[in-house]
Amino acid sequence: MKKLFMMFALSGIVLASCSKDDDDNNNNNNAPREVSMEEAASGTYSMSGLRANLNIEFEAPFLGKVDIPLNVQGSQFNGDVSFTSDKVIFDVAMVIDYEFTILGQPNSDTDDGSVTARMSYEILPNNRLRCFVQDGTDDEPFVFFNGLEIDDITFIVTERLNTGVKMRANVDTEIDFGGIIPGAPAGDGLPTVGQVFIDLKR
Repeated sequence: MKKLFMMFALSGIVLASCSKDDDDNNNNNNAPREVSMEEAASGTYSMSGLRANLNIEFEAPFLGKVDIPLNVQGSQFNGDVSFTSDKVIFDVAMVIDYEFTILGQPNSDTDDGSVTARMSYEILPNNRLRCFVQDGTDDEPFVFFNGLEIDDITFIVTERLNTGVKMRANVDTEIDFGGIIPGAPAGDGLPTVGQVFIDLKR
């Protein structure tokens, strides 16, 4: 009887051990896998997040220097972001919530918007992805929030998994806000600094 009991006990230990190994293997197989930038910059993604925190400066008649913080948040995304061997193509429609403060007065609104681009790209050290308009090609600039254009933007990739990519770009350029920001001169690039955040998922 003791031998029979010992056999059952040993069988239980072995089965429990195998079950734990299987669970560990399944958990490891299901865990997000960090991929290389070469792997990440391939195929098609959907956009799952877009926001921008920008600050604009310009000289206004009779007012002098005007400093405007602009915050943009996207939602309800529809469309794709695709990587080919040498191009990244944004074609995403969305709803955009934005707010800015001008002369102490807060303004906010919701509008239909999009992110479009057809840009060449290169993978740089330290998880960076530079997207740029290459002369002599059919490249088109990164356009978002009702026509704001950037023709050279470098994203710092903060996460790259088999399930998606998260990126942040530091903006320090001149952007034409005419027709978007009241009082901003149309046709002139206004000094703009801040950050743009984009999340992509498979």
